[in-house]
Amino acid sequence: MTKPAPALRHPRLVAAAVLLAVTLLLLGVVEAGLRLLAPTAVVSIGWGDSVNGRRYGWGFDPHEMIMVRDPDSGRFSLERVNGAGWRDRERVVAKRDGAFRVLVLGDSNAFGYAVAGEDMFGRQLEDSLKADGLDAEVITLAHSGWGTDQEVEALQRDGLVFRPDVVVIHYCGNDLTDNVMWTMGGKFARRRPFIYALDEQGRAVRRPNPAHAAAPLGTRVQEFFLRRVELAKRLHTGWKTMLALRLGRYALSPGQVDFMALNLGPGHEAFLAEMRGLIGTSALDEATLTAAIDRHGLADARAALLRIAERVNVQEGLVQGTWEGAFEASDDRWQLLFALFREAKILAASGGAPLVLSTDFDDGRWQWERSWHHVPDDAATKARYLSTNDRLRAFAAAEGIAFAEPVHPVTRARNDAHPNAAGNRAIAANIRLALDRAGYLPRQAQTSK
Repeated sequence: MTKPAPALRHPRLVAAAVLLAVTLLLLGVVEAGLRLLAPTAVVSIGWGDSVNGRRYGWGFDPHEMIMVRDPDSGRFSLERVNGAGWRDRERVVAKRDGAFRVLVLGDSNAFGYAVAGEDMFGRQLEDSLKADGLDAEVITLAHSGWGTDQEVEALQRDGLVFRPDVVVIHYCGNDLTDNVMWTMGGKFARRRPFIYALDEQGRAVRRPNPAHAAAPLGTRVQEFFLRRVELAKRLHTGWKTMLALRLGRYALSPGQVDFMALNLGPGHEAFLAEMRGLIGTSALDEATLTAAIDRHGLADARAALLRIAERVNVQEGLVQGTWEGAFEASDDRWQLLFALFREAKILAASGGAPLVLSTDFDDGRWQWERSWHHVPDDAATKARYLSTNDRLRAFAAAEGIAFAEPVHPVTRARNDAHPNAAGNRAIAANIRLALDRAGYLPRQAQTSK
């Protein structure tokens, strides 16, 4: 007797195999269509396994797509980095006769974390110089989360080949911590393949990172799918969106309650105890908070307390040091920062370019901190907060480095400390003014604005 065909002997198995094959085929068609017609991205911070990532700890491959999100509107824009993996216009190494080149180094502020590419301060500075008839290129080498050490590394490895006429480093307060992140453990400690540390003469010396190690297998697998599989990107974005929609406008962390205490002053332990009891509550709403505020007789402080309780990134990880001002750091961190600036000056000078320091501390940043009640509104605290600029200014003067005074206040996004489009325009104007005052601009562009 003839045996039935395998398909007849195992109909369910065959049906499952056919269904799986059809599903995979359909997914393949959808994946191919998305790649061709509507590619997307999920991050702007960069990846470890990329051309720039292997050099600097994280970065992008040439022409990789990135996503930039407006922290206030929630809208995001998609764009591609240039052929060298930087968020910048396409550049060629060969320098045109008569061209004026500015090289900008920085972290998320220079990268334009909260703005579209055309609003980055490097591009706005370039456009401003071109509007005055100058053949100008403002080349930006920056990544979110970078420290000054990575900026010095980028200057040496990828910046000097452009033969810049001026080098600008935009300083941010968290650089003090970022420069020694390798000592702190966790994923950011191991990402850089190098470190810069002080030697016995107080110079910043490059060394291999003793904490450097490959990312865990799970992280590498996740990175692979989120970079290269369009369906995975959309699942990730959809999941994040769903979680965001499920969360309310308010949430409390220990840091937020601490800031409530600092704003209220002594004598409100009962209210603060109730707030601590709400930490981690996922369904916290304005009615619940308002009822507690009014019940404890704090109606006059209601607006401030509700603002502190908002669920936005700026409220995560708050510490009292922000209130007390100036992102204070130990002397060795300042010494390392200044040693890195000196190294940058030496490198820039080796290519015939002067160094300019730009700062993230200005009246606009102070006003933003006030709006979130991170600082008390008094002159003494403001002076302490802005005292970072006194240190930078004094160092720059002693070293013969130009300092870009924050004459134009830098406005920020409401829900994020990063400069918005107008703030980036102010940074560009401040740097332009510093270049003019230092005599670094070609004669036809010296406007003394």
